[in-house]
Amino acid sequence: RGGTGAAEKRQMTYVVNSALILANRLGGLDGFLHMWRTFFVSLEPDVVSWTTLISAHAAMANPSGAWDAFRQMKDSGIEPNEYTWVSLITAHARCRKTRRPPDSRVKEVIEEME
Repeated sequence: RGGTGAAEKRQMTYVVNSALILANRLGGLDGFLHMWRTFFVSLEPDVVSWTTLISAHAAMANPSGAWDAFRQMKDSGIEPNEYTWVSLITAHARCRKTRRPPDSRVKEVIEEME
């Protein structure tokens, strides 16, 4: 059998995304980021992967990390979907609950959506 084909890579990315979603729900940004770095050495993240990464930062009220992940996603040629936007906005909204200062780029989120 030959190398890994495009269909097999998509299937593997789907499985990895499922594992990342579970890791995100179980908590712990460090563990999540370790999984991200481990799995995406040989696979290319898709919009679900990137959105899950942004959501992990949102869960920790880390808008800067969410924004950085968003920029990396866009730089890699992946366009956000509606779930990506919600995750990015959530990261900024959670700052208020935790009394952390919002990321100064929050205005850019709104401008980017237009």
